[in-house]
Amino acid sequence: MSLPRVIIADDHVLVGEGIRRLLQADFDVVDCVRDGESLIASAERHMPDVVVTDLSMPGVDGIDAIRQLRERGNPASAIVLTMHSDPALAKAALAAGASGFVLKEAASDQLILAIHEALAGRVFLTPTVEAEVGFPQYPDVPSADAPVHKLTARQDQVLKRIAEGKSMKQIAAELKISRRTVEAHKYQLMRSLEVHNVAQLVQHALRLRLITLPPRKP
Repeated sequence: MSLPRVIIADDHVLVGEGIRRLLQADFDVVDCVRDGESLIASAERHMPDVVVTDLSMPGVDGIDAIRQLRERGNPASAIVLTMHSDPALAKAALAAGASGFVLKEAASDQLILAIHEALAGRVFLTPTVEAEVGFPQYPDVPSADAPVHKLTARQDQVLKRIAEGKSMKQIAAELKISRRTVEAHKYQLMRSLEVHNVAQLVQHALRLRLITLPPRKP
């Protein structure tokens, strides 16, 4: 199965390469550019699944690049990755068509999750920003906190193994994915089901019949 295709846009070369290293185990990073115009051109050329873009770049900024991609009908989901926690910028990014707003300081913990949320058709905001923005201002945007009643095949695989008591490392080895991706799926499930620990996650999933466990052997 092919990996989701991602383009990164950041005018700082070292930052862009750091993001590439963070994502390359789980995604096919097809390009890494340094400005908004290059992002638009690359997205038109490569037709990625997701673009991850900084806000402040020479020439066309990240929000305007997202807006132009939407106007051109490019279907790539867009994640803004920025050092700015201003809720007004998050609102502007969503209004332009972004599917996520992640602070760079939280990238190692949240960016992969944000990309998976975008690929699933949902919106992800860094929690501190989400508290200020509030999804009710965007009724057409589904909240990542909405209860999930149908799992993807991968979520089902991860959740069943969590319920069996397997570690993140064991699950990653069995499914041949990175431990970071397993963690992303776990936190995505916990967020969607509105639970706060693994025990609650398993109990809630069993109660909703999202998973079933085989009977214990005598």
